[in-house]
Amino acid sequence: MLPNDEEQIGNAFILRELGPYIVLSGEVTFQRVEEGMPLEGRFSFTSERGGQFEGGFVAEWGNDVVYCG
Repeated sequence: MLPNDEEQIGNAFILRELGPYIVLSGEVTFQRVEEGMPLEGRFSFTSERGGQFEGGFVAEWGNDVVYCG
């Protein structure tokens, strides 16, 4: 879940195949957000036990309708 226009805090976690999920804290930043262009960004997370997770991503826009709830 990402912050909305009011910049509310979202959630990040690691969901492993076996065992409980791992809650993360940190930041996600976007270098470019433009409809029709790839979404580019970086993340920097820390787990409760001090594990570090950093990297970048590129995501393509899709036309799928997603329903939650």
